[in-house]
Amino acid sequence: MAPDANSSNLLCRAYFALEDWERAESSCRKAVALDPNNGGFHLWLGRVYGEKADRANFVTAARLAGKVREEFERAVRLSPNDVDARLDLAEFYAEAPTIVGGGEQKARAQAQSIAALNPAREHWVYARIAEEKKDAATAEREYRQYIDLSHGMRKPG
Repeated sequence: MAPDANSSNLLCRAYFALEDWERAESSCRKAVALDPNNGGFHLWLGRVYGEKADRANFVTAARLAGKVREEFERAVRLSPNDVDARLDLAEFYAEAPTIVGGGEQKARAQAQSIAALNPAREHWVYARIAEEKKDAATAEREYRQYIDLSHGMRKPG
């Protein structure tokens, strides 16, 4: 049976759920190689790199952070209306140090792009930015706006 990009992406997601990062990466890379213009495949590869970075030593994590950013940015370029891709990119920008491409202003720019697609999730991004800055009052206010606008729906993950 010939390899299929969708099947490889589904395997990636299954291995992701099982926290088998090496197999998830291999499957995601195969999906991207078979269909390099699919933003969703780049999104999942970025997520795998992110999980690997969270568990790595400092040097490896910094290297992987660059890959996370590249994959999330590519996912957004390929699928600019994909709110999940923009949310993941915004969260990366909010959390990552500037040396690996993060930054509050970049996260805010994604929030503004998200606003046109889903106004509730814009506030979720602002809440995450406030959390990173240890600004509990602003984070709470933004989360309340998110909850009000989304009618209590949580951020999909």
